[in-house]
Amino acid sequence: EFEMALIKRAIEVNRGNLAKSARDLGITRKTLYNKIDKYRI
Repeated sequence: EFEMALIKRAIEVNRGNLAKSARDLGITRKTLYNKIDKYRI
């Protein structure tokens, strides 16, 4: 899925920094954590 690929790429680019990844994606950390759980990343 496209969204899952975007999330994986953001995490990769930010070397695992989820706060920065969420900021880059324009979502909150909580939303990012929920999506990580949803897609089992």
